[in-house]
Amino acid sequence: MEDDSEFLCGVVEGFYGRPWSIEQRKVLFQWMRRWGLNTYLYGPKDDLKHRLLWREVYSPEEEGHRVLQSV
Repeated sequence: MEDDSEFLCGVVEGFYGRPWSIEQRKVLFQWMRRWGLNTYLYGPKDDLKHRLLWREVYSPEEEGHRVLQSV
């Protein structure tokens, strides 16, 4: 795949059910890098800060913050 930073192509984690673990996401990011994917959107439906508490910032202990650190 060509490196075209203007074209967004990737994965959306936005589903109901058990969210992916940090280890599963690390494997996903390695796979995305190999395939030239350049976009990851975090939005699992069970994360209250994705829905109800969307204005609140993630603390270092929360899953959303750990996802950002693993990218």
